[in-house]
Amino acid sequence: MTGIAAIESIEGEEVTLLQALSRGQRWRITTRLPLVASVDEAAASPRQLAFAKARRGAISEQQPVAPRPDVDSAGWQWQDARSRPKRLKVARAKTAADRFKQATAKAQGGKGQIIRNDPQAAAQAIYDLLVEEGVLRK
Repeated sequence: MTGIAAIESIEGEEVTLLQALSRGQRWRITTRLPLVASVDEAAASPRQLAFAKARRGAISEQQPVAPRPDVDSAGWQWQDARSRPKRLKVARAKTAADRFKQATAKAQGGKGQIIRNDPQAAAQAIYDLLVEEGVLRK
C-alpha cells in the first residue's frame, strides 16, 4: 500500500487504512495482514511519546572483537587500475532547430558495411572501429 495517511483500526488479521489521494481526497482500504505500507506526507506527524521507548535504552560497554583473517583475499592478484576509455564523440545541439537538423540529417560517413556469415570479418570490423575511435589501443 502506498500513500497511507492513517491506520484507522487493526482487528485480528484485518487492517483499515486511510489512503491519501490527490487534491486532499481520502480512500478507506480494508485489507488483511501482513502488508507493506508507505506513509504519505499528509499523515499526521508522530507524537513525541512515540520516541520515548527508544530513548529509554540502556548503554552497555562491549569489548572489541579481534578481526578474523581474510582467507578469501589471500589468492587475489593486485594490479594498478587502467585508464578509462574515451567516450565516443556526440554532437551537442544548442537550439531545437539544431537538434531537429541532427535528427533528420542523413548519415554522411559512407563507411557502412554489411557482413553476413563471416564472424571473423565482423569482429575485425568492430575492432578496427574501436581502435579508430580511440577506445582501444593497438
